[in-house]
Order: sequence, then C-alpha cells, then structure tokens
Amino acid sequence: MLAEIRAGQTQLSDGTIAPARATRMPRAELNAWLDTTTDPCDDADLTIRASRHGDIGFVDRPLLRWRRHSDTLSHTSPRWRTAALCVRAKALTDLSNTPAQLRVARMGYLHSAAELRREFRHSMREHDPRGAFNKLLGAANLYEAYAVANVRLWWRRAATRVTSRR
Repeated sequence: MLAEIRAGQTQLSDGTIAPARATRMPRAELNAWLDTTTDPCDDADLTIRASRHGDIGFVDRPLLRWRRHSDTLSHTSPRWRTAALCVRAKALTDLSNTPAQLRVARMGYLHSAAELRREFRHSMREHDPRGAFNKLLGAANLYEAYAVANVRLWWRRAATRVTSRR
C-alpha cells in the first residue's frame, strides 16, 4: 500500500513516506485503511498501522505546515477522547505486535498518565482544584483503559492458543 502512494504527495525525495495527513493518500487506498471507530483520531491510527510496514524516521526540518486552532475536532469533538483510547487499545492489543511494539504501546499509556499526574501536581501548586481534579480523573481513566487493554490482550492470546491446539 505505502509503495503505491503517488510521489509528490507524502513521499520524500529519498523514497520514504511521511504520513503526516491521511487525506494525502489516494481516496481508494485511504478508504481501505481507515477504521471508522477511530474517527476523529483516524490519522493517529493510520500512522501506527503504517509504521508496522516499515520504519518511520525523524526529519529535522518542516515538511508540512498547518494551523492548529481551537475549532479543530481534537478540541471540540465529544468523541475525541473515546477515539484516542480506541487507537491506544488497538495498538496494544494487536496480536502481531513484536515485543518492542508492545513495550512502546504500553509506555504510551503510562507516559501519558504520568504527564497528567505532573499536570495535576502543577494545578495543585497553582491552587486550581478544578483543573487538578480533571487531570487526576484523566490519569485514572488512562490507567483503567490500560488495565482493560492488557486484559483484552491476555484473553486474545489465550483464545489464540486454545484455537491453535485444536
């Protein structure tokens, strides 16, 4: 799929792919790869799945510029949090994960929760109890989602082992 992306859209001059925006892909390929359960975080899901087909590197220069503003879906969509947790769960529970991919998926949950805990402490120091409560609740939600995803992974692996023994 990635090799078929038209040059000049998201392909760099050395032939590597820079999956910055899902809408840069030809529409037929995009529809085949999109998972509607991850909307409005489908670009993150697509990037994670694309990374399983090859390395993604860091380019230390701007390749794409766009303006972020308060009206974007990531700021206004009531579905954003649910979709973001869905993307994280998909990344963690994928049975094709290598040990390194599984470790990174787990670290993603834990790092995000730790960041929310740091923001909680900062809000407490700034005497902002409402902000502190929201950060603490966010961290608790991430830890819960992390536990649920790990249990799902365990069950999926167990079901695969039982099926393969038959």
